[in-house]
Amino acid sequence: MSDDGNQLNLTDLDAYSTVILASVDAQGQLFGRRIPVERLRTQSFRAMTICTVALTWDAAQELNSDVRLPTSSAGLGDLLLEPDWRTLRPYPGSPDTLVCLCDVYDAGASRLRVDPRGVLTGSVEKAEKAGWVLKAATELEFYLFEASVRDLRQRRFLDMVPTTLVRSDYNIVRQAVQEPFIGAVRREMERCGIPIYACQAEHGLGQWEVNFCHTDPLVMADQHVIYKAGIKEMAAEAGLGITFMARPIGNDTGSSCHVHFSVYRDEVPVLADAESPGELSDDGLAFVGGVLAHLDELAVLYAPAVNSYKRHLTQDFGGGIKAWGYDNRTVALRIVGVGAGLNVEVRYPGADVNPHLALTAILESGLDGIARHLDPGPPMVGTAYRRPDLPQTLPSLDTAISRFEESEFAARVLGPAAVTYYADLAKAEWAAYMRSVTDWEVSRGFESS
Repeated sequence: MSDDGNQLNLTDLDAYSTVILASVDAQGQLFGRRIPVERLRTQSFRAMTICTVALTWDAAQELNSDVRLPTSSAGLGDLLLEPDWRTLRPYPGSPDTLVCLCDVYDAGASRLRVDPRGVLTGSVEKAEKAGWVLKAATELEFYLFEASVRDLRQRRFLDMVPTTLVRSDYNIVRQAVQEPFIGAVRREMERCGIPIYACQAEHGLGQWEVNFCHTDPLVMADQHVIYKAGIKEMAAEAGLGITFMARPIGNDTGSSCHVHFSVYRDEVPVLADAESPGELSDDGLAFVGGVLAHLDELAVLYAPAVNSYKRHLTQDFGGGIKAWGYDNRTVALRIVGVGAGLNVEVRYPGADVNPHLALTAILESGLDGIARHLDPGPPMVGTAYRRPDLPQTLPSLDTAISRFEESEFAARVLGPAAVTYYADLAKAEWAAYMRSVTDWEVSRGFESS
């Protein structure tokens, strides 16, 4: 049975030959194995083993022994992936394939709460026990190029041809150039129980956006990662190259993952003011105050890569100004909607974000703000880029690592083991970056040094 209400159970397998059993790594990618459907019919099937390296190597799958994954297994042993059958659904772009996301257990059969799904699950369960129910939706941007990723890599990602050659943001006719592919993506996601709210061409050359419908945070994050994996495979099949880097093109717009959040108590929405439904209530203001207060110390969860921070440095709606406003796209938190439809849009994360971790960060920060009645200050009116006095978000991954490791809040809400684990992964990313010598450095310094 899938988590969106579509009924699909282990008796409905005749149309499928393959099942992907997977969980989510720190980068938000699916890891796991494809198995024949017939294996699921055996009563002995309970879980699948997979090596611990899947949660310890970096984005380039370079093994880093300094990453401390808290398991009872020593010497690169096994993890167990136990299917969460609520997530079973068709896999986008593969008519004969199903996908099921899994909970991760260590060799001692205890739930691994530091993996991304475990982290978010723990936060959601804690919130629900306290009487809070949250809904979320992500808006995910990406760049699409006229060559496969394999071809682009072989020519070192040079001379890439974007799928739109002129600015096409919201333009119906100009975005029709990719409607055969984007339309197929919409239809596939709907078939697979991932409801699409809307999609469009974005401002960057070759940039596109797909928005999802509001649902429970864990369901949203699961749909997000399955969509992302599926569209990558669909792009490869179509001979197109797709990337979710936060800023893949230095002189063009960055790609965001705006996250919308609604908060309920006893099934009643609490963010909007009862007498002024277009404005935040006291709880709504405190929720915003909490997200802003913890934005820097949880930046590693929102912006996990070196490239993530390059999206925040320019004045192109990158969410790099720590302020909030009503329907204001120039700040980190934008308030949209009215009454029951009012929600908080967190604009800080980029398209490279792990959605499970970003949703955890927003949930924990916002509810802490409500508990402590945090004041976010006055809303920003007008263009924030004209206000040099407003605080900026952190400039780089290394500064984010320091703030994360020093954060008492992160240790309290995530647990020390999770802080250590994600800090270790971020340190490995930063160390790999510092060991590299870029084309820009050589071009700039070869003769002038």
